Amino acid sequence: MQSRLLKNVDWPLMVAVVLLSVLGALMVSSASASDPRYQGLAGRQAIWICLGLGVAGALMWVDYQLAARLSRWLYAINLGLLVLVFYKGHSIAGSQRWIELGWTQLQPSELAKVLIVITLADLLRRGQETLSPASVVFRSLLHVAPPLLLVFAQRDLGTALVFVILWLGMLWIWGLSRRHLVALALTGGLLAASAWHLGVVRDYQRTRLVAFLDPGHDPSGSGYQLLQSQI
Repeated sequence: MQSRLLKNVDWPLMVAVVLLSVLGALMVSSASASDPRYQGLAGRQAIWICLGLGVAGALMWVDYQLAARLSRWLYAINLGLLVLVFYKGHSIAGSQRWIELGWTQLQPSELAKVLIVITLADLLRRGQETLSPASVVFRSLLHVAPPLLLVFAQRDLGTALVFVILWLGMLWIWGLSRRHLVALALTGGLLAASAWHLGVVRDYQRTRLVAFLDPGHDPSGSGYQLLQSQI
């Protein structure tokens, strides 16, 4: 069992994760070196990296079929945490996304990304042989829509867009035809344009999207961080 497990580890992916994590810790160290208020931040980052790698190693030993058996419970927990943010959430810069745990803060929308992948994978597995493509699209959309709308209501447009990409990517892996995927993308584009013009997308979210496409438009404001990251 142990040799088979180690043989099937995606080592290039693991090495890439470790190298990116180390690079991130070095960047935190560089950015915080000149400010005494942030001394020790890189050390805490390194501790979290080690804890994260430890959890990843432990999860490798868990049978993935256990996640399939618990998928309905995981989905309920996911929704419960996202709803809890509205009642117990801690607001930062006008966005209410965090739950205060005393020693740290939990952002349920980050956990939701993983839980959406697990629970949607189980739903697609159960419909692999019996459901038509249209039924799979409809059921999977009903599955993704509640957490997506809850995250969007928390003013977290970035994570909401990640949910859309996860949904389309997993439908593609499931085997949805290119024709259906193009139709979904075009429909999504029309809905996004409508949301933009009807004011569903807030002004600061529009500013961020415009800055992402053209950071030089406002180099000292909304485009500042993107330009500095390139430097």
